Amino acid sequence: MNTATILGYLEWILWASSSTVIVYSIVKRVLGHRDAGRWFLAGLTGFLIAGFSEVLLSGLYGDNITLLLAQPYGWVYSAISLGLMMVGGLYVVSGRIEEGSLQVLSGLLIIGLGLASLYLAGFKTWTPGSILYVHLDLPKQGFYTGEAVYLNITVYPAPVEVEYTVSWGDGVVENYTGGPSIRVEHSYSSSGVYTVTVEASSGNKRGVNSIAVSVSEPPWEPPWPFNVIVKPVADFSSSFWQALTMPFNLQLLTTSPRLEENSEAWSLYEAVLNVSMSGLGLFLAFRLFHAAVAGDARGLVDSVREALVALLLAFTGPYVYNATVDVLNTISAGIIEGVNPTPVVASTLTLIAAGLGLGFFVPLAAHLAALITVIIAVAGALIALRHWLTLTLAASTPLLAVAYLHPGFRGTVKWLLGLWSGILLSGPLTAVFLRVWTSQVGSVGQALTGIFVYAILPNIIGFLGGGMIGGAAWRVSLPLQIVSLKLVGAVDRSREAKRGATSLKI
Repeated sequence: MNTATILGYLEWILWASSSTVIVYSIVKRVLGHRDAGRWFLAGLTGFLIAGFSEVLLSGLYGDNITLLLAQPYGWVYSAISLGLMMVGGLYVVSGRIEEGSLQVLSGLLIIGLGLASLYLAGFKTWTPGSILYVHLDLPKQGFYTGEAVYLNITVYPAPVEVEYTVSWGDGVVENYTGGPSIRVEHSYSSSGVYTVTVEASSGNKRGVNSIAVSVSEPPWEPPWPFNVIVKPVADFSSSFWQALTMPFNLQLLTTSPRLEENSEAWSLYEAVLNVSMSGLGLFLAFRLFHAAVAGDARGLVDSVREALVALLLAFTGPYVYNATVDVLNTISAGIIEGVNPTPVVASTLTLIAAGLGLGFFVPLAAHLAALITVIIAVAGALIALRHWLTLTLAASTPLLAVAYLHPGFRGTVKWLLGLWSGILLSGPLTAVFLRVWTSQVGSVGQALTGIFVYAILPNIIGFLGGGMIGGAAWRVSLPLQIVSLKLVGAVDRSREAKRGATSLKI
């Protein structure tokens, strides 16, 4: 089953429901009921929504809909829009006209929201080719001088031919022409921390991204058998320095991972989807049985409507996530362009190296190096946790959609969605802060304060801003609310007592 099949079922159910309601209105008219006309209009409206939803969207937005269809997963906006309008039609034919009107209006606005997001991501350029998302991938971040640095570049949406301009940070600028995915290499002659900037363009499409690379002198390797002991230590040192540079990777700080098909995360999504559909079937069967036994016709309509919405969200969730991530990542890449983390990385690694060297003579230097190392290690772990949580929640959208149907799980689902949205929005917010901060403090200010900004800020925005603050504030404010209610109740009781005493005196 796919999204098109679900929309087909929705349309078929709306056609059948509208026909039934029209027949029902005719019967009521024959029997002399006054509300027959109302039901006839409801059925006719359902017919119009089922038959002219796509025509209405095309007439409202015109050729601008092609802007969305030209983007990766742009069809998701149209699918959700049509799904909401069909659900709104089901509300209307069931007699709940106000709720149905709101659903239809929401469906009409979804396309506009998608166009607005493209407008923001394209930086006020209303063309379908204004956005390119450039993804950079390194096998590692710590390299030696003379060692080949292999950089994998992938561009979304995938054009036929792309022109790449790669600035390696050491004064070397190279131009390449290839497909949407290429692999380039470079070697550095001197140690240091370099910011690699990649600009991709195809026609009127453009995208920019950057990544930090740490280069050091290769360690001296003694001959056998002494290298058996020294080599593992050297490998650990290389991995250690690579881990230390993770919190300064602008791509990891300001972007969110995509849920790629045929990946491990996608396999998790498919497994969760199968389990969720089984749970949805059982839940829907119990709801329909209860509504039939209780004679609750409204409950029958609600059960079918909720199941269809859950199905729609379960099958479109990953695509909605990828479409959202593409827009947010493009915004982040545009904002972060020009931000250079080199002063921060250089000062941090220098402090750690100096602490390791002077620690034998000055214990305070060793303590400082250890503290900085712990901060960076925790920051790197939180970055990995943030990306893992983002992908896990994206893969769990079918389970969240089905769990929301149960009243007991709605609070938990809302909290998880709040956390998820906070993590996603932390990328652009961090990009804005880093852009403003680097332009204000300069290179010296970055070297002095950068470790705390890079290591702490994105995680505060991502985790605390994503719902934990709201949950904590709710728990802290709950006792205050209880006390306030008790005080209000006491005041009301005292007023009632005074009124009673006054009436007795009279």
